[in-house]
Amino acid sequence: MTTATAPRPRLGAVIVPAHDEAAVIGQTLRSLVDGLDLDRVRVVVACNGCSDGTAEVVRSLALDIEVLELETPGKAAAIAAAEALDLPLPRLYVDADVHLAGSAATGLLAALTTGAVAARPPVHLDTTGASRAVQRYARCREALMSDPPELWGAGVYGLSAAARQRFGRFPTVIADDLFAARVVRPDEVRVPDVAAVEVRLPRTARALVSTLARAHRGNAQLAALHPGLAPRTTTTTIRRLVRHAVAPTSWPDIATFVVLTVTARTLAHRSGRRWERDVTTRIAPTADGVQR
Repeated sequence: MTTATAPRPRLGAVIVPAHDEAAVIGQTLRSLVDGLDLDRVRVVVACNGCSDGTAEVVRSLALDIEVLELETPGKAAAIAAAEALDLPLPRLYVDADVHLAGSAATGLLAALTTGAVAARPPVHLDTTGASRAVQRYARCREALMSDPPELWGAGVYGLSAAARQRFGRFPTVIADDLFAARVVRPDEVRVPDVAAVEVRLPRTARALVSTLARAHRGNAQLAALHPGLAPRTTTTTIRRLVRHAVAPTSWPDIATFVVLTVTARTLAHRSGRRWERDVTTRIAPTADGVQR
């Protein structure tokens, strides 16, 4: 008599909110499922308010992942719809335009299962083809993100069952990762030794400033709606910049970082726009897989 093998327990879930990401969602998902045990990890792509056929692109990949289609855009609503599927914990929340390897996703979920309250992967800021100002900004930002690690800014973050139980539904805010970062303490954030997530920065300083302005509005919105979770980014950033400035070779990078950050903050206060999409990196790949 053959004894049936009991299925292994679920390791967790991955949620990918997507709004008009047809040009990049394929690369994101191929990277994600490469090395990921889909028998143990549920992956849900929550397409919200898409007009470019994002859901059709996802289905055409013929991957063992779930697809939701919501009529109206909204990241918080997309996450809520996915979580309503009673997904296992812990959970990763992955932006649709980043490249996270399946092995890295597995490592993050494992860390969250074995004691980490919150986690994110190491970050590689891809500046291929970017202006010199963007490259200098990226070098400074990478140095600041690891001293000590923050949960936000990687395009990927994970919450353990304990962390997810600290709040109900994700609030309707611009920066969900910043909200999650305020739910946990800095000393509860772990960055496991896994492959870095690749985040493509805007290629021009103007596009970068526009994107940063949205982040600053997210900070202000979170502080207004949830005063108890007021962003601590300004004080923390200044302290990190001072430590980083010990090396004179870093001064040009720091100066560029400060100028672009201050410019973005000024734009955030003046502009009434709620969303800035970086179109300099959202270019469909050619037949050889290269984005041009």
